[in-house]
Amino acid sequence: MTVFKRTYSGLSNLYLFERVDAVVFVEGGESYGRKDVESGRYNVNSIDITFWRALFGVFYPAMKLSFRAVGSKTTVNGIAVDIRDGKILRVIAAMDRDFDDINGGLVISNNVLYTYGYSWENDCWRLGVILKVLCVLSGRNEAGIICESVVIKKIYDEFICKMMRMVRVDAILSQYGDGLFDREHPLRYMKKSSSGRPDINTPELINSLRTARRKNSRPVIERCVIKIDVLRDCFGHICGEYGFMVLKYLLKKMNEDGGMAKEFANRVTIEKFSILVQNGELHEISDYYKSEFTKVLL
Repeated sequence: MTVFKRTYSGLSNLYLFERVDAVVFVEGGESYGRKDVESGRYNVNSIDITFWRALFGVFYPAMKLSFRAVGSKTTVNGIAVDIRDGKILRVIAAMDRDFDDINGGLVISNNVLYTYGYSWENDCWRLGVILKVLCVLSGRNEAGIICESVVIKKIYDEFICKMMRMVRVDAILSQYGDGLFDREHPLRYMKKSSSGRPDINTPELINSLRTARRKNSRPVIERCVIKIDVLRDCFGHICGEYGFMVLKYLLKKMNEDGGMAKEFANRVTIEKFSILVQNGELHEISDYYKSEFTKVLL
């Protein structure tokens, strides 16, 4: 028991050594277990850090924070539980929601934060944000990309139509500790038309559905009422990869360079997303994060 007390004290005192107001643990990068974290191991280069730092910059610009990415959500969740139970102070845990909201897995605490969507990709890679990024990378204003905005809407309407049933199945399976999508290879569910336009690879979705049926011999039913918003609830890497494909397609269509690195595109997208949240332009998402960050106590 003494060892655990020392551990809790060590994490609680991290902010003193870092000379900050609090330490924020997030996902991303190489995965570390709790013992690794307690011994001081973490990642500093993680897109999750970029996302959460941007949001803290919106809601707490004067707060001094140290961000530590530990890869594994299991590890972040364990820290979140200790925060909730009052065992760790001056520490904040921020992580992807996944399907925790429908599976009773949310850790309710002032200093535990979740993404609005399944992951940060769901929040950032959506129509309004992509349009802002398109303006930046093409050097045009919004009036100059009206045609592109119509194209994006049509592409995403088709995405929602084709993915609705599959996202629902994925959510239902999560209640049984399983899932529909291949989490390691999200690109298998995407393809390009002859014109280069992004599309969903329906045969691959059907293959995954058949695989799920073979794995679950017993009837699988909803254990609670599940309301699906495809863009919010789809597996995050699918939304991220698809949004990136849409952005590159439109840039090429506008005779711009569409060969950017994904890391660069992610960072620009997060930057524009945080500005939209700050301005309250994403409405429900902006309201959600305002509520999440208002509850933070140090």
